[in-house]
Amino acid sequence: MMQTRFHILRSLNRGAYGQLYAAEDAETGKKVVVKVIEKLEEEDRGLIAREIKANAMMKGTKGICTLHAYIDEGRQTSLVFDVVHGADLFTVLQRRDFQPLEEKMVWKIVNQVAEALFACHQKGIAHRDVKLENVRHTDDASIQPLNPYQIMMERDRVFLIDFGLCTFFKVTDGKESLSSDYCGSPEYISPEHFKQTPLRATQVDAWALGITTYALLFGVFPYGLDEMPTTFTSCSTIPLPPDTEDLIVSRGMRDRLTRLLTIDPTKRSSVKIMMDLPLHRSSI
Repeated sequence: MMQTRFHILRSLNRGAYGQLYAAEDAETGKKVVVKVIEKLEEEDRGLIAREIKANAMMKGTKGICTLHAYIDEGRQTSLVFDVVHGADLFTVLQRRDFQPLEEKMVWKIVNQVAEALFACHQKGIAHRDVKLENVRHTDDASIQPLNPYQIMMERDRVFLIDFGLCTFFKVTDGKESLSSDYCGSPEYISPEHFKQTPLRATQVDAWALGITTYALLFGVFPYGLDEMPTTFTSCSTIPLPPDTEDLIVSRGMRDRLTRLLTIDPTKRSSVKIMMDLPLHRSSI
């Protein structure tokens, strides 16, 4: 069914858990992206099932790439998604030689990511792999629109992608369930993950959103992997670089980012703190 309905046009990048292809739907003529996942272990089946379920639950949500179909072919499963024009945030920084983005642009991007994450959390879904590579930004330079209306619709939109490591949680008496399922990308893992203490998945997403925001603002990660043990045990929050003549970050942004990058998860802000986009710099 995969080969008869969806014609592979070319190979795209390979992620940690699947190969991506540009394809065309033979029934509609629509361009799509197909993610092919090999099922090597029994655990893979669970991950794939969660990814499909999460995408189905979030279908139609702003900032979440739409899953249109999935095809199970024994040893592999193919997921069919909308095409999202533009580039992931790591590529955006790489093209800039890792020069920081303007704070106004960071606000626009992070605000949309936070809204998408919050919508997931409201439905009991945690992403667990928030990072630069899993956020796509449809900046003007990257879009190749079919018509002027598409330019208007796609300009400066942000999409959270790849729910391959997502999980589901429950809230009982106002408290989110704890988990000991540790996963994620090394640069973005939370202190409780590193310390192997029980964690709440939404707090893990909040930390990773903070690391992503830091990288966009300052063009670097806040610490090296070898510095994590010392940083997580000696600090209550991740220190932010001071302002310079070339780079000034507002008080409001610094406060919000510090509250995301708080070591103690019980004192860490949720992703919602990045949803209130300031209208004027004086209010930032």
